[in-house]
Amino acid sequence: MKRALIASAGLLLLAGQRVHAQRIQPQFSVEGGVALATVTGDDVDNSSKNRTAPYLGVPMIVQNPSSVPGFQAGLSWVGKGAKADDAGVSGEIRLQYIEIPLMLRLAKPVSGSGVVPALMLGVAPALRISCEVGANIGGGSVSTDCADADAGVKRFDIGADLAFPAGTRLMIVPTVRFTRSLSTISDESGLDVKSSVIQIGVGLRRSR
Repeated sequence: MKRALIASAGLLLLAGQRVHAQRIQPQFSVEGGVALATVTGDDVDNSSKNRTAPYLGVPMIVQNPSSVPGFQAGLSWVGKGAKADDAGVSGEIRLQYIEIPLMLRLAKPVSGSGVVPALMLGVAPALRISCEVGANIGGGSVSTDCADADAGVKRFDIGADLAFPAGTRLMIVPTVRFTRSLSTISDESGLDVKSSVIQIGVGLRRSR
């Protein structure tokens, strides 16, 4: 996990050096919304359901306005996990991650409209900052920390956004993103449990 974070920091530094060399002004934005999270895999039964959790992010775009390909990175806080109901017992695993999305960004403005659709594809190394398991049994609830679980996994990340002009200085950016684990998130050897998340949100970005 440390290697993944070091590699991510190296890519961010490299992006910064390229920005300076090409005199491209990076664009920063803030976004937030909901994450529809669940778990999948060979060792996950059909009782798993989506858990709704919040997410917040600070994306950075490095892209020449006249070029279709670009680079998008950033920092995100994402709630994940899953819910399950079985034999009258409901349970929930609540996970919180810090992610560093590193994505190729393809964007092309719609001529004469100011609208900019974009597609992103890449990876998002993640560091788990909390994990809690809760259950409702016979009208009562119990919860426990799962601090011994896997601390972080590399994640496949694909997303899209559509930026709309909002005045002369801001863009409104509806965003949809899908992430899926590339490796199991379980600390038990041999168990195939992967996280799957759809993020739906909106952001604000300074226009060029």
